[in-house]
Amino acid sequence: MKVTKEDYRMNDKELLLEAIDNYDVYSPLQAKILKTFINISIDDVVIANPRKLSEMINTTRATIYSSLSKLEKDGTIKILKEKGERVYKYKLNRVKLSEILEIHKKKLAIL
Repeated sequence: MKVTKEDYRMNDKELLLEAIDNYDVYSPLQAKILKTFINISIDDVVIANPRKLSEMINTTRATIYSSLSKLEKDGTIKILKEKGERVYKYKLNRVKLSEILEIHKKKLAIL
């Protein structure tokens, strides 16, 4: 499934953030991290240090690492950091985010 930039427009951003909050697969912390990533991403790439993320979100680094691992296993993000690098990069999976948005839209249509 190819997703274009038009499928992931900024005016869908608020609905996407709402969709993430209502996506039953993620814990509240995982949803908060993902929403933070969406807000600070540029061209679906996020540069964020886990230590700073833990300060921003007010949780431990271990919890951040655990949540990032879950988001990566789920296919929502790809961790681009290589061993030894001090820069942490993450790539948002546009297809996965579009799926989350579509599930939310279908739920809203039922209600």
